[in-house]
Amino acid sequence: MSELLRELDRVDLAHQVAITGTPADYGDFVREHRRTKFIGVVPSEVLDDYWRRADVIFFPPTLEAFGYPLAEARVHGKLILAPDSEQAREIADQALLPYNLGQSHSIGDSLVGRPPSIYPDPAPFERASYFEWLLRSEF
Repeated sequence: MSELLRELDRVDLAHQVAITGTPADYGDFVREHRRTKFIGVVPSEVLDDYWRRADVIFFPPTLEAFGYPLAEARVHGKLILAPDSEQAREIADQALLPYNLGQSHSIGDSLVGRPPSIYPDPAPFERASYFEWLLRSEF
């Protein structure tokens, strides 16, 4: 999170960062940064509102194996800043703003070069088609 905040400062983007964690989960830099807003654990309907209002979703690499936020960003037409990988490209597709792990400047560079918006793409994750292979499988 500190890398994201430093890069927002470097490229001078006026974004606020809403964090679903608690201040105790982070060091002083993140806790005291002017862009940081801790929202804590929130019910899904409140989280949905944050997703609707977000310009970009940040998906740090240590959160999930599959990357549901990558799929959710694609479905809802939200850009998602995440480490560049084959998995992230496959899941997020056009929604991905890739950055290179270990190269902090690539976070800011991806944010500055981002498209203004993308279209929602729910088709790949429609329940019927996504799990069709499972329904046809024989056990």
